[in-house]
Amino acid sequence: MNIAKLLVLPAVVTLALFAGPSAPSGLSVNCGNGSGGSGCYEGHVTFTGTNYKNHTHVLVTRSDGSVYDDGFYQAPGGVLSFEENLTPPDTYTITTSVKGGHDVTDYVTVTTVPWN
Repeated sequence: MNIAKLLVLPAVVTLALFAGPSAPSGLSVNCGNGSGGSGCYEGHVTFTGTNYKNHTHVLVTRSDGSVYDDGFYQAPGGVLSFEENLTPPDTYTITTSVKGGHDVTDYVTVTTVPWN
């Protein structure tokens, strides 16, 4: 029995080291009017994803490169969910990263248009 444990232990340790946690799912976009995707009316847009680190850096930039939002968000249980008020109409890039913004996890681009 002890020999069997000694033979299985290296395999389990190797699997744990190489399998690691799952990669983030990527952000899904939910527009204020209930639609989803990369095009929304200006205003509130909700972003959600799974398998994120508990402290995830989120950077939102406008099409001219200016910073719209820059902060750290909690992802309890790996679930990242946050809302942005994307006004005025523009193309916004939402980038998630770890390690103070140095390791980019993923990004999504959303273009907002006026309500009229």
